[in-house]
Amino acid sequence: MPSALPLTRRFVEALAYATEVHAGQSRKARYVAHVRTAGPDARRVSCADKLHNARSILRDYRADGERIWTRFNAPPEEQLCYYRMLVDAFRQPDRTALFAELERVVGELEAERRKALEGR
Repeated sequence: MPSALPLTRRFVEALAYATEVHAGQSRKARYVAHVRTAGPDARRVSCADKLHNARSILRDYRADGERIWTRFNAPPEEQLCYYRMLVDAFRQPDRTALFAELERVVGELEAERRKALEGR
């Protein structure tokens, strides 16, 4: 059975290229734009990676609350906006189960933060 490594490497390299900083565009904005035009296999790899990250953030938020945001360079509103933009980007053109789970996790994170901030 042939190794999937060369194929996986191509997906990762294609997505890594998208994170290079271009004049006038943030790394995250460039990544979101690239997700919209990437092929289905690269989109799946990226969606799985972002789902893992979102689950980790949600788990840590449940354990540590607002303190988790200090580990990021951007404020919480920007982090959540980035994940919402990713959900919107992954929505087109395919709504896979992986996408649906990312959408659910990001929605939970947004809702839990909203609830916590209202309770202050």
